[in-house]
This record gives sequence, structure tokens and C-alpha cells, in this order.
Amino acid sequence: MIDPAVPSDLRPMPGQHLATITYQNRIWDVYLEFETKRSASGEPCRAKLVYSPADGESGDAAQTAAIFVEESYELAVEKAQSFRRHQLEALLRSILP
Repeated sequence: MIDPAVPSDLRPMPGQHLATITYQNRIWDVYLEFETKRSASGEPCRAKLVYSPADGESGDAAQTAAIFVEESYELAVEKAQSFRRHQLEALLRSILP
């Protein structure tokens, strides 16, 4: 959860920034956050999307489950970057209350 008392430019970013979208009259920054990176044991990379409201109000950050499971960090980033705006909006809509 984001602390609204902390200015947005001082908050730590959850991962690699993918896009900025609008949904329900709010601006959302979308980040790719890795849960695991490929290890020596050969486990795949797992990553999720984290949506952070750019206005910083009410700490309404939301995240998906690990929806990217790829052989490498690079493949996960490439897959996430291939998502179009309407797909990112649909995922946000599916995880908001």
C-alpha cells in the first residue's frame, strides 16, 4: 500500500515502468515487478503488473498475480511490453474492487 503522506516523487518504484494509462478518471502508472528471476536451478522468471495511481490519493495501488512466466528476464519484459493499452486497462479493471 502506498502512503499518501509521502510525495509521489519520493516513493520507491515497484519495478520497471511499462506505461501510464487512464481509467475511471484517474491516471495509473503500470510497472512490471519480478517475483522471481531465473535461478541456477532453472526455475522460470515470474512477474506481475503493479498499478500505482499517479495522484497518490488513498493508496489504491493494485497488482495482478504472477501472469508472466518466462524462461528469462528479457522474455518477460518483452512480453509485458507487448501488451496494448486496452489490455492493461482490462487487467486493471479486473483487479479493482
